[in-house]
Amino acid sequence: MKHGRIVRITTYVTYIVAEEDSVKAVDLLKATAEPGAEVEAIGRASLEMLHTMSLAPGQFQKAEP
Repeated sequence: MKHGRIVRITTYVTYIVAEEDSVKAVDLLKATAEPGAEVEAIGRASLEMLHTMSLAPGQFQKAEP
């Protein structure tokens, strides 16, 4: 894996997702989001960030400020 994705649900919560493909990353979070929530990939997450957050492929974690 070269990078992951930064995905936002509606405009309230942002997640770091260990998935290169933006469609797959969005689908992972759509499965956990409330019905009707907007889920969109908004950028890439570096491999360094994924390692720092100890995320394995397919895992995701809420990004805390």
